[in-house]
Order: sequence, then C-alpha cells, then structure tokens
Amino acid sequence: MCRILIAAGKINSEELLQATIAMAKDETSTHEFNEANGPGSWQHDDGWGIAWIKDNDWQRFKSTTAIFNDPQVRSFSNLESEFIMIHVRRRMGSETAIENTHPFHMNRHDVGNFMFCHNGYAGEKFSFCPSFKLKGKTDSERLFYSILTEMKNHDIRCSIRNVFTNIETKTGSNVVLANTDKSFIALKENKYPVYYSMYIGRREGCVVISSEKLNKLEGFTWEKVSIGELISLDHRNLEIEKLKTTACQQKQIING
Repeated sequence: MCRILIAAGKINSEELLQATIAMAKDETSTHEFNEANGPGSWQHDDGWGIAWIKDNDWQRFKSTTAIFNDPQVRSFSNLESEFIMIHVRRRMGSETAIENTHPFHMNRHDVGNFMFCHNGYAGEKFSFCPSFKLKGKTDSERLFYSILTEMKNHDIRCSIRNVFTNIETKTGSNVVLANTDKSFIALKENKYPVYYSMYIGRREGCVVISSEKLNKLEGFTWEKVSIGELISLDHRNLEIEKLKTTACQQKQIING
C-alpha cells in the first residue's frame, strides 16, 4: 500500500516533495483505510524512493526511512529534470528493506530502460522469465518482471493488460511503468476505489499524476482517472492518451 507521484514538464521538485510528504503523512484525503480514525492514521512510513531523468537516462535514490523523517530529502529540493517519479511505501507482508523499496529499475536490450512503481497488493504467483533475478521479496517486483516478460512478445499496453487480467486479488493495484519518453499508468478494478485512485493535475507547462488530488500544488486543475483505465503520458509534449485495452497485437514497439 503506497502513494505514487509522477510529474513532467516545468517541475519544482521542492513543491512535489512537500506534496508527497503530506500524502505520506496521510494528511491529504479521507479514504477507506483512515475513515474510522481520521486523516493521519494511515501513514506511509516504510521507506521512499525518487527517480528522475538526467541526460536522457535514469537516476534513482531509495531510502528505508520515512520521507517525512529523512534529512536526505533536502538533497532533492532543486532537481533539474523534466520528469520525476516519487513513491512512498506502507508495507504489506514484506519487510522494510532497500530491496523492497520502489521505484524498481531495469535496463536491458531485450525490453528497454524502465522505472516502475506499484500501489497495491497482488497475491498471485506471477510467472516471469528466469533471467530476471529477484532482489527483494515484494509482489511489486514480481509484477514488474511479469510485465517485462510479456513485453518480449507484446507492446507495452498489451503487456500491462495481459498481466492485469491474471490478477484476481481484489485489494487493488495501480502501476506506473515509465521509460525516458513516456509513462504508462494503469488502474486495476478493486474494492477500495477511493484509496486506489489516480488523479491527473494540469498547470501551464506541467502535468502531475498522483495517487491523490494534491491541494498543496498551487494552480493545478484535477481530473480523476477512471478505475480500470490505462493511460499514457508523453514526457515531452505532455499529451495524455487513453489507451484501448482490447485486441492485443504482437509486439510493435518496446520503448513507447
């Protein structure tokens, strides 16, 4: 159970970090898991990670300290990047460890150069190519490798769709799979639709996609992504496309 934020365009990293800290502290919204005890009772304090693009390649930092207690957050207040991904974790099952902390990264010639975040729980035993070696013990890492395995035979859209089709767990699963050009965001149907939401925020020159509507980000207008939807965000022109999830074809593209 986690919170995710990605941003493309003219980015103020300090602004994004403060908004993410508010999400991690559970101060931003009321949902199924804090409605009994109120905002602040469902904190995400089992580590955090940030990824950004520099010189058309990925950079990444991960920590097992809660983002709101981690002094290293200050190091990222002035990032110069046109794309940033931030993830804060509340663990379910697997321990607090750097290997279990998002984002997950893979750069291989046969699949591409991808960063991945997951919010949710999927109890399935995902199958994936044995050449992908697990570093941690999370369902999220296995889900990532399962999608990458599908990408050997299908495009990104179909790979996510095919793996999601096999997830029977109804808890909830939202994913962000990003290369240096595009992000792909998918929401699995679930029984906790408020917590497992995603929102698109737009401001001139910037797009944010987040687990919650972030009122701390000034000047943004917000639109909720529909449950079950699959969308893409172009990091350069900031266009958002709703992707059809039917009639998967054999692989046409790998890198978006």
